[in-house]
Amino acid sequence: RYELWCVLGLGKSISKGDISYGLPVPATYIIDEWMTIRYTHVDPDYRKRAEPEALINKLKDIVKNDTMAA
Repeated sequence: RYELWCVLGLGKSISKGDISYGLPVPATYIIDEWMTIRYTHVDPDYRKRAEPEALINKLKDIVKNDTMAA
């Protein structure tokens, strides 16, 4: 199993005592009632978050487009 981690480039992390199985990346999603992802913001730099104004505007766009489609 350690060999697999080495192939994936994680051998050094394991040998240093870090046995976590994932890399946390902050993310923001807007998911509609049909479980369709309508918006994503993913950035490995945890300091760069989705702007609240961008989220509000996207929600307004989704509501507007869904209303027009109905």
